[in-house]
Amino acid sequence: MKRDIVPGTEYIIYQDDENFKYTFDSLALTSFAKAKGVCVDLGAGFGIIGFRVINRVDKIINFEINEKALNLLKLSAEENEIDEKIENYNIDVKNIGSVLNRQIADVVITNPPYFGSGLKPKNKSKDLARHSSDLIDFFRAADYVLKNSGRFYAVLPVDRMVDTIVGLKENHIEPRRILLIKKNCSTESNRFLIEGIKEKPKGMKISEINLYNDGETTEEFKKIYRNERIG
Repeated sequence: MKRDIVPGTEYIIYQDDENFKYTFDSLALTSFAKAKGVCVDLGAGFGIIGFRVINRVDKIINFEINEKALNLLKLSAEENEIDEKIENYNIDVKNIGSVLNRQIADVVITNPPYFGSGLKPKNKSKDLARHSSDLIDFFRAADYVLKNSGRFYAVLPVDRMVDTIVGLKENHIEPRRILLIKKNCSTESNRFLIEGIKEKPKGMKISEINLYNDGETTEEFKKIYRNERIG
């Protein structure tokens, strides 16, 4: 078990070296998301998303199928003395209706499994955390729990962009913003951030950010680590 500081905050986070650690993707996602009110994190892992947005919201509701990861999330929340603002469920996202009522969330945030990437976890625990549900299950869960005009945020590989747009539309969430993440101006993007709004008219804006320029980190990169807004 490793104890770290959540970038851009004063909070600590416990992680298990044998399982997935948080990545830059989750940091970028929380800087992109306009989190407020009741926020649901689908596939919370060790809780990095919740700890980054906790000061912007009234409540975080975490769903994480890996019990060991969720127990470490709870330990972190207790040590940070923010556990009263956090609700946790150790169930698959496809079963969200068994514990929550419809339309109770203002925001849904997720850094879901990278299905179709060809990457396979090395142990059963990782496999459980990242390959338990299909990507569409995350969109269905978001549709179920979001209020009308509620916002959905995710980070995904670019090769899942079409699947994501189609899947969101099929679940009454209209894509409104896409932000492509590029290493620098001469590279292709391999990750994108997306915002969708439930039951809203069509219209989408696409933009991009570079993380490096001439070998130096860009202002956008620095904003992400400072837990400031991007996009």
